[in-house]
Amino acid sequence: AAAGTGTHKRSLFETIQEYVEFHRPLVGTILMQSTFDEKVRSLNRLHKAMGNMKLCRLKRPHIAEYKQKRYSGGARASTVNLDIAYICHFMNWCRDRDYYIGNNPAERMKDVNDNRRVIQLSREQTD
Repeated sequence: AAAGTGTHKRSLFETIQEYVEFHRPLVGTILMQSTFDEKVRSLNRLHKAMGNMKLCRLKRPHIAEYKQKRYSGGARASTVNLDIAYICHFMNWCRDRDYYIGNNPAERMKDVNDNRRVIQLSREQTD
């Protein structure tokens, strides 16, 4: 099939499934199981939030809406940023295969100022 064939017919769900199956054999080689599992959970959350929309219809406002839903659900900024990073990687993978035409809608969507972790040190650790 020619590159880009079926671009407008691809659903978000079927494309996520293909992405997952593409990466599954990499687990244990260049991809840790925990990272793979988190990517799958993140993309499943995106699918649940967006429904089974066509991949070509996914745009920046959808990513912004998804972020807001994650924050409303109590997710921390670092967790949401990780979700956005996984979505960005997924969308780049789609673009590399001509499944998605146009700019990556998740690019530059992370919240830069809120991506910090709070670490509490015990008294022994500060001495």
